[in-house]
Amino acid sequence: FPSHDNIINSKIRIDNTSQKKNVYWHKQAQKWQVRICKEDNAYYLGLYDDLDEAGYVADIALLYLFGDFARLNSPRERYSGINLKEEFEKYLPKTSSRYIGVYYQGNRWRAYFSYNKKRYYLKSYLTEEEAARARDKKALERLGDKAKLNFPRDA
Repeated sequence: FPSHDNIINSKIRIDNTSQKKNVYWHKQAQKWQVRICKEDNAYYLGLYDDLDEAGYVADIALLYLFGDFARLNSPRERYSGINLKEEFEKYLPKTSSRYIGVYYQGNRWRAYFSYNKKRYYLKSYLTEEEAARARDKKALERLGDKAKLNFPRDA
C-alpha cells in the first residue's frame, strides 16, 4: 500500500479547479485555501485572493514537509536560497499544533487519533499539551506499540 504521504504528494487530480497542488477553492470565503496533510497533521495555511500567491505558499510548505520528493506548482529553482523553515512558519496559523493528532478549535485544543481508517475525536482541553497527552493515552490503548506518540518517553 502506498504511504499517506505519497498519496498527498501525488499528481494533481483532474477535478482540481485550481490546477495547483494543495490549493482549493473555499466556497464560503470565496478565496483560495492552502491545505496540506502529512502523517497525522493537517496544515491550513490561509486563504488567498490570488491563486499564484496560494500556489507559492503551497510550494513552500511542500518543499519544507516533503523535501526533494515534493511535487511543486512552480519550478524548483524559484525557491533556491529561501530559508524554507522560516518561510513555512510565516504562513502557519498561530493555532497550529506541534503535536500529532491535536488541533485548535473554538478557543480550546482538541485531540483525535485514527484507527482502522476511522478518526476518533476526544474531548477538548485548555492546553495543547493536555490534548496531546490525552491523545497519546487513547492511541496507546487502541494501537499499542504501533501508536505514534507525542511523548514516547512517558509511555
